[in-house]
Amino acid sequence: MNPDSLVELLRRADDRAPPPPAPAGLAEKVRSRARLQSRRRLAAAGLLVPFVLVAALSWKTRNPFGDPVPVATTIEVAPPVAHQVSVEAVEATRLRAEASLRISTVEALRSRVARREKAQRARELLAGAEAPDSISAEWDKAALTMLDHAERLRRDLKQVDAALAAYRRTVELFPDTRWAAVARQRIEQLKGSAES
Repeated sequence: MNPDSLVELLRRADDRAPPPPAPAGLAEKVRSRARLQSRRRLAAAGLLVPFVLVAALSWKTRNPFGDPVPVATTIEVAPPVAHQVSVEAVEATRLRAEASLRISTVEALRSRVARREKAQRARELLAGAEAPDSISAEWDKAALTMLDHAERLRRDLKQVDAALAAYRRTVELFPDTRWAAVARQRIEQLKGSAES
């Protein structure tokens, strides 16, 4: 088999194979990641522009060698109004960006604190409301487990004395449960069968 026919065979196999299944929600994940990246780029650009403008303006006031222009060689002329406005605009833009960043940080912290407080209140409500029910449910399960143990001793292992002891223990430990009533019935049955 020559390499060209092998390549052609592989190409046909690829054409016939169905595309692999895409994971659920892949398109939404890609969109959300793209939105997040574009927001980050905009935020970075918004923070970077004022610094670039300030750097450019400070570079304009220096001579080509990077040294500040000596004051004695400058001509005492009032700076142009456009230059003052642009420096003020750059500073205002920088301050707005900084204020916006601080406000968004405060809002994020406030929402996080509010979520924590809400979750804590919900936990407290759940703990207060469900504690008696969950305790009584666990109490009931424990009584059932003890009764089941006694039933297995009596029925499967034929250990009547051990079963009687387990029934009595169920009545002692869990007297107010419905399983204690069942244990009392079983004790009476075993006593009746032992006497006859």
